[in-house]
Amino acid sequence: MIHFSGALAAGRSRKKIPATPEITSKRELSRTALTAVSRPGIFITEMGNIAARPRILAHVLARNDQEVVKDCLGSLLSQDYQNLLIVVSDNASTDSTPEIIRETAFGIEFIENRENFGYAKGHNQVASRKGFDAFLALNADVVLEPDFVSRLAARAFSDPACGMAAGKLLESGHTSRIDSAGVYIDRFRRNREIGAGRNAYSSFTEPAEVFGAFGAAGLYKKSMIEDLSFQGELFDTDFFAYREEVDLAWRARSRGWKCLFEPDAIGFHVHQYRPQTRATRPVFERRLQRRNRYLMLLKNESPLCFARDLPFIAAFELGAFLHALFLEPAILPAYVDAMKLAPAMLAKRKLIRSFRTVRDTSICEWLGKERLIRS
Repeated sequence: MIHFSGALAAGRSRKKIPATPEITSKRELSRTALTAVSRPGIFITEMGNIAARPRILAHVLARNDQEVVKDCLGSLLSQDYQNLLIVVSDNASTDSTPEIIRETAFGIEFIENRENFGYAKGHNQVASRKGFDAFLALNADVVLEPDFVSRLAARAFSDPACGMAAGKLLESGHTSRIDSAGVYIDRFRRNREIGAGRNAYSSFTEPAEVFGAFGAAGLYKKSMIEDLSFQGELFDTDFFAYREEVDLAWRARSRGWKCLFEPDAIGFHVHQYRPQTRATRPVFERRLQRRNRYLMLLKNESPLCFARDLPFIAAFELGAFLHALFLEPAILPAYVDAMKLAPAMLAKRKLIRSFRTVRDTSICEWLGKERLIRS
């Protein structure tokens, strides 16, 4: 494992979005994040005191990412944050991803899983470790600006109530457009990316509190991980992949944890699964998306919020089921899969409800709109 140590002098100035070239494929993922920028070796807290920089454990989880993983690792190795631990895991790739990782990140801890653990278990096996202050979960199709970790860490540790932090991810092929500034849940109970498709130069340019962090590049503080983990699980492994970071954000909200957005922590993301590309994705992935919607709702939805938004939820469910029945029958087993896991979700729900510290009325305020609280 490579261990970097050092730090950043805080002090906020709204930086400009980098003028990166338009990228048309995963192979052409921006390399602008590969140039390291030196920074002073101290970390200034919100009170102005000098302290040792929090140790960040960055974990890249890859599967069949041969076209993008090299750029991702290069940008991570070029971070100016000097108390950074890096671990890379491969989920049983069938392409040349493992070979590229060995060549690009020689000397860094590399975990080769013999089977595809999915997003949840893949990240959990590293997030459950000790010896770090925050865990940065990264997809292999993300490239980070050199100061991404520095700025995101400074933001996260500026508030003790912050458990998660989200940066500003831009679309890799259209770097003037936002890919995600965090996640939220709308009144139909669809999880959405905050700011998706909006102009990166004029939108979401100020720090704010948001509902949750996007799973492609989310920072999670160890204090929150310890508070929310059950039997060593931060992300619910029953989800396998998709929506698990939204489930985590919902659970975190019920315990009073905030998610802070830092607009100057900039990255670029090849967003492979979005509404526009959904029809091209494998049936397995579409079934997981549909099934996990119900797992998330069974675990977290409150009677109060559900009653408020019932007309929207019912309308969506009717339309989604009819679409599956007549146009997409291959995903119908998702409903059966959800029913099989319902007892386990209800047991987890009981635990979540018994340990919540925030009233349902407060949670309802976050559901249904792209809410930001300036901070």
